Amino acid sequence: MSRTSNNELRRTITKLVHNEFPGCEPEFMGSEHLAGPRSREFGFRLMGPAGKPRTGVIWLDPSFYRRPSREWLRRAVSEAGSRIQR
Repeated sequence: MSRTSNNELRRTITKLVHNEFPGCEPEFMGSEHLAGPRSREFGFRLMGPAGKPRTGVIWLDPSFYRRPSREWLRRAVSEAGSRIQR
């Protein structure tokens, strides 16, 4: 299985967040290497419309090879202490 690049993960996560949590934006943090296979972990958290964090940080380490899915995002947001009203 090939590794997923940071840019690809960021695009996929952003699209999933916009679809699953309207009004929220992902705020990415971590690795400075935005292209190519990931060599370090990076994470993101969901920010609400007022610019306040709505979750804790969801970390992705270099072993995260798969493409994120709706189910993965929902579970990760729930485990990160979501303060999002659905």
